[in-house]
Amino acid sequence: MWNEVSVQRRKSNSRYFIDETRASYLKRECHERGLNSEASSLRVANGDGSVRRFVTRHECLHIESLGRFSAVHTQLDDPDCVFILTDVNANIVELFASSNVLKQCRQRGITRGASLSADSCGINAVSQALHDRKPVALKGRHHFLGIFQSWCCFAVPIFGPKGEVIGCVDCSMGETSYLSEKIIFTRKLADDFSKIVFQSSPLRQRLAPRQKQMIQLLEKGWSSKEVAAVMGINPRTIETMLRRMRYRFRVKSNIELVMRIVTDSVQSFE
Repeated sequence: MWNEVSVQRRKSNSRYFIDETRASYLKRECHERGLNSEASSLRVANGDGSVRRFVTRHECLHIESLGRFSAVHTQLDDPDCVFILTDVNANIVELFASSNVLKQCRQRGITRGASLSADSCGINAVSQALHDRKPVALKGRHHFLGIFQSWCCFAVPIFGPKGEVIGCVDCSMGETSYLSEKIIFTRKLADDFSKIVFQSSPLRQRLAPRQKQMIQLLEKGWSSKEVAAVMGINPRTIETMLRRMRYRFRVKSNIELVMRIVTDSVQSFE
């Protein structure tokens, strides 16, 4: 029975891996762009201010990340794995590992501010997960840079309030490490980080364009029927949207909904 479970896990995990054909194609592209697969360290991207903007904009996430990484690292009890948080441009914002692994990372230039973008170091799990907007696993031999070819990596994009990709969380480990539990924990980390970003953002920023327009019209005192006429939407659709928003923001009336969003925006601005 245990063998059957192990086989099922391997099959379910295989969907995350980039296959040989695609990996070969992506590596060939890297060579055509003139990237050096023998580079001994990563390029530092601190100068573009991307990491600084990420930390400023998502301060709560940055503060929480090390604590979450530490807790998961302890649960996994694998001294060789490293957790990495990047911004949307694949620049490293934070990383967590044992002291020995961190020392090895520094020797390879894998530090805060270093770039994991495809333009900088070719195919890797982080750049591919950000590009594909979905979890990606990469075997060691499929990495473009030689310094990554002893690692198996699993990366999951982090999504913002509007469904936009804002960053990525990656778990890198030795090729012989037990992968299934790391996939579970890394996906959970990405989900938790997305929730932290959502909960810490102003309410108005969590709204889709149509919802923003609707709230702006309701702020002016317009009825839902008038809003429907102006937006060219069926009144029933407007009522459905408002009902879902009232449930989402835990209010009982449209007036409370508008006040909740407006008040939150004013407080965030101050």
